[in-house]
Amino acid sequence: MRDECRQSRSRRYWDNVADITKAETDGSRLNHAIEQMTVRLAAAQFEEDFQSIGLVAREAFISLGQAVHDPARHPSEDSVTPSEADAKRMLTAYVAAELSGGQ
Repeated sequence: MRDECRQSRSRRYWDNVADITKAETDGSRLNHAIEQMTVRLAAAQFEEDFQSIGLVAREAFISLGQAVHDPARHPSEDSVTPSEADAKRMLTAYVAAELSGGQ
């Protein structure tokens, strides 16, 4: 019973994330990753299943970083140019610039 409740909550969460993502980005790769996580989570039974969801989540973060990061507007705090797969640096720079409270 607890597993059913947890899966139901998880599905509702990912449905909401998918709705927000579809509305705010063109992000076909991001949308595809979220859809894949939703499908895989519903079917996951073994440790390897959940690990594969983590890998897809990593790719989703990379896609999100690529979608929102603009090097001209979002310089990294340590002056290192983020690589194409550096989601942490891209998203940190984006959040720092866009949510700083300044212009």
